[in-house]
Amino acid sequence: MPDADLAHRVEMLEKNVGSLQQLPSQVRALTRRVGRVESQILQLRTEMRSEFSAIRGEMATKEELATLRMATKEDLRSLREELRADIAGMGQELAAAMLKSHRELAKGQSELRDQIADLKAVVRGTGEGNAGAP
Repeated sequence: MPDADLAHRVEMLEKNVGSLQQLPSQVRALTRRVGRVESQILQLRTEMRSEFSAIRGEMATKEELATLRMATKEDLRSLREELRADIAGMGQELAAAMLKSHRELAKGQSELRDQIADLKAVVRGTGEGNAGAP
């Protein structure tokens, strides 16, 4: 009977070691995902910067044209509303992209915490198993 208990414990340890062997690759995968999220945020910042610069350029051009053709206040009001709507839309897109990135990162962190907790449990179990050894 003690041999059966020992065999069961050895099987459990083999399973735990197998899951621990997968941990480095899972951490590498999480690191790659975080890197991709970071590069996406940097790309988004670059795109937004160029879009805002383009909008500033358009505003100056449209103001010059409005002055040359004696634009009405209604024309300028309409232009201002259009620009506000465009800027608000870009802000919403940025917020959605950042929220998505945050959720992906939080999910990865949660998975990593769970794996670390499992690892600690295995280490504690291994330590307890060796404590009674001669």
